[in-house]
Amino acid sequence: MWKSVAICFFVVTLVQIHANLDFKAIDKQQFDKIVEKCKIDFNMTEDLDITETNELQKANDTSEEFQNVQCYVHCIVNEAFPEHLRDNGSFIPEKVGFDPNAKENEDIMQCFREEGKDVCETTFKQFICSFGLILVKTIQKFLEDLAKGLEELAQKTPTQ
Repeated sequence: MWKSVAICFFVVTLVQIHANLDFKAIDKQQFDKIVEKCKIDFNMTEDLDITETNELQKANDTSEEFQNVQCYVHCIVNEAFPEHLRDNGSFIPEKVGFDPNAKENEDIMQCFREEGKDVCETTFKQFICSFGLILVKTIQKFLEDLAKGLEELAQKTPTQ
């Protein structure tokens, strides 16, 4: 169960939401090779299912399978973007596009302060926490831009 959730959740969201990681520095073929290597290294072979991501976030599972999920996430980030992680598995805020001193980043900085019992758990916890916040901010900005565009359009449209 954890394997399928982590594979899809991580790969899809990393590519779509964590675009702050410089994907120009790594091509898709190279990234796919890293994903495959990490799948093999951490025995991530089941079919994908993203319907249980909330359970994954809430889980306090200490099983080997869940540890593999955490290490799979760490493996991909560390192999693809080693300059974005500290030795303890923490993201480096500046490397992923966040000014740690900016007031608007206080919530995301809280995510980057989360720690696990090892490098895998630390990367995993910070990724899960920051993903939700980045998604919310992305949607809010989209809606604000949409509202602004509609307002400008309404002002330009003659009333009858």
